[in-house]
Amino acid sequence: MTAALSAVSAIPAALDALVAGVERSPHLGGWQVLDGEVNRELRKDWVAIGLSPDDLDIEATRVTAGLGSDLESFTILGLIRSWSGSGLVKPRRDRAFAALAAVHAVLMGDRRLGGAVTRARLTQVVYVPIRTAQGVGVEIPFRIDVNAHTTN
Repeated sequence: MTAALSAVSAIPAALDALVAGVERSPHLGGWQVLDGEVNRELRKDWVAIGLSPDDLDIEATRVTAGLGSDLESFTILGLIRSWSGSGLVKPRRDRAFAALAAVHAVLMGDRRLGGAVTRARLTQVVYVPIRTAQGVGVEIPFRIDVNAHTTN
């Protein structure tokens, strides 16, 4: 049994694996990858894992699976943002959805996140165009639902 599967919760290992996978993605060159924080200088294009527009916490539910293990279910929220000073939304939308495709490719390439979980899958996407006096942008909040076996 791996150390990640013997932990009380799979949340830390799942977040670590997802952030690392997104950081390694060859499709996100020039994108800033954030591990749940936005309290630093941000680039115009960034992907945050473990963050939503509402900055919600990750809440896990555990049920006994038997034979000394529990089934843990939780949701990892993420946020993609592409911003520009120009007045065109389409390039921002195209860029943001390409970043979402890169996140999805990480999940499709390893649904077990390096053995940290039993299954992770992209389950919800929201498209939010933004227009202000400073420019235009697109935000894409997304949701990854996760199941994992942990020891009880």
